[in-house]
Amino acid sequence: TEEYIKNLNENVFVNYKNKPQLSFILINNLPANYPVDNYTIDMFNEYGVGTKEENCGMLFVLATKSRDYGFEIIRVDEPSVSDEIIK
Repeated sequence: TEEYIKNLNENVFVNYKNKPQLSFILINNLPANYPVDNYTIDMFNEYGVGTKEENCGMLFVLATKSRDYGFEIIRVDEPSVSDEIIK
């Protein structure tokens, strides 16, 4: 949920060395002829996921009607980040 992600970013990940940020984008469909991997990277950069100082973040894109998804991770060095996400 939105509150869960907000809590991770503001209360958990802020204590990590690289201060990673987790973001989600939910859309109905990807733009025409736009591979999900390219879209995910472009949105990662457009929205500035992660702090400017650390450039560290994770973005999950889900296109619900077309059933496409992508996950981009930039410089997340903490092995326990994935553990926090799946709790």
